[in-house]
Amino acid sequence: MMQPLISMPSAVLRNARGVLTDIDDTLTEDGRLHADVLDALERLQRAGVRVIPVTGRPFGWAYPLLRMWPVKAIVAENGAAFSWLDDDDRQHIRYYADDATRATHRAALDKVMREIQAEVPGAVLTLDHFLRVGDVAFDLNENVQGTTRATIDAIAARFAAAGCHIAESTIHIHGSLGHYTKHTASLRLLQEVYGIVPEEARRDWLFIGDSLNDAPMFEFFPNTIGVANVRRFVDRMPKAPAYVTQGEKGRGFIEFANALLTTRRPPK
Repeated sequence: MMQPLISMPSAVLRNARGVLTDIDDTLTEDGRLHADVLDALERLQRAGVRVIPVTGRPFGWAYPLLRMWPVKAIVAENGAAFSWLDDDDRQHIRYYADDATRATHRAALDKVMREIQAEVPGAVLTLDHFLRVGDVAFDLNENVQGTTRATIDAIAARFAAAGCHIAESTIHIHGSLGHYTKHTASLRLLQEVYGIVPEEARRDWLFIGDSLNDAPMFEFFPNTIGVANVRRFVDRMPKAPAYVTQGEKGRGFIEFANALLTTRRPPK
């Protein structure tokens, strides 16, 4: 059962080395990153709290976000790739597999994509599909409205029949042939880039999210937070987040950021 964020032990917040966060409907609201959320990210950075977005958005988004947001690393496409800036602000990339494997997967995914478009009424490819390196994504609630559960299930069934791993968020449903999740890619990034082993990550890092594709993170990390809109999905998750904010979406993230930063203020 989720506990209110206010009940999270102050020691957990005070000792956190970093925050892994979903983007859509966790940082954003109605597709926008509002100024007060950006300010919260800036305040966390100034306080020495490393924030790493972990998103289902395409890897093509990683380039501008790393340069424009106060973050130094990002995991994209539910784990298909991650990128980071080194101490000299040079950008580096890791993919889930080598070039040849990804090319083979892309050919197979394009075939599945065409079959779904032809066979599933109401299946609409995301507008950002050309920026993706590891998956195919169909729009559920971004540039289309009213996608039925029957349509979503039909897309998922086609993905499953092709041997795809399936991830569903509030706005997209994804199919991929790589064996990765937000959880596995986050651990790989933390270890390869920052030398943080999984046991340390579980102990010292927090995760905040809102949707079904965040479920692997809620399962692995003990100190997890859901923004309030996560309640729409908890009955379909193997494990709910440990804590939940009062506010939804970006307002919930600000609530969490304020709680974390308050524990770091020096005593008067």
